[in-house]
Amino acid sequence: MHLKQFSFKSKLLKAAQANPITFLEYGKLDTQMLYMDTEIVPHVSLQIKSQIRELKKFASENQLTGFSAIQAGYIDRFFVLSKEVKDQQQSTWKTQKLYPTDQYKTYINPKIVEICQNGQQNNEIELSPTFPFLDAYVSRYLSVKVRYYDEDMDEVEETIQNFESRAFQHFYDFLMNKDLLNWRLNHGNLSINQNYQKKLKKFSNVLEDYKIQINKMKEDFPELFQPRQLTELNKKYENVFMPSFEQDMMRRLLKNYRKDLNYNIEKQELDEIMG
Repeated sequence: MHLKQFSFKSKLLKAAQANPITFLEYGKLDTQMLYMDTEIVPHVSLQIKSQIRELKKFASENQLTGFSAIQAGYIDRFFVLSKEVKDQQQSTWKTQKLYPTDQYKTYINPKIVEICQNGQQNNEIELSPTFPFLDAYVSRYLSVKVRYYDEDMDEVEETIQNFESRAFQHFYDFLMNKDLLNWRLNHGNLSINQNYQKKLKKFSNVLEDYKIQINKMKEDFPELFQPRQLTELNKKYENVFMPSFEQDMMRRLLKNYRKDLNYNIEKQELDEIMG
């Protein structure tokens, strides 16, 4: 589902400069932006500062734990994360209260440099406003050493753990074009949450087919489902192994999700007409 950029990149850059933050939700017309290549930030320009402010504002207003630039239609490699994750043992993808923007920390050009605690992992549910319909269980390392730059472009290297570690890996994956629908993350452990089950019937059928394909691959190639090693954690989606069914399945998922959306809109309009 990776797209060639050509002139689309320049159009995206112009849109990012001219418009307020765009919230990218799977299934909408701008979904392809989620799969744009993100670019290293060479310095914190006025444009980057503006984007950081927009991300922090959006995350704060929506009580989000964090938000990555690509989820907002920006192709620069950074994300913001609530400072409260530092002390959290449990995963909480919504903040406990409305935090001001200065309670969000910026991670520019992030990278995972070491897997810690002997590679211990835990498997927990992850949620995202980009995929509001999806419950995905993802295994993450309990502790990793990371490197990034702050807003002054000072290099920071630190070891993080528990939910801070999970959240860092989660938003870093978005920057590497690996989202919650990606089988490398969910290993087929995903489902439609209760609020959407009746609304996404076509998508649900295709999702079950996708899970069957993943489980078949798991039986035939169990080595592909081992914990991701350091090199793979830092690889972009385009540079990893892609089974033959993957592109077709991603296309079918998106196509049928849009069909369900259109049906629900038409049904709502008809109900309003009929009174």
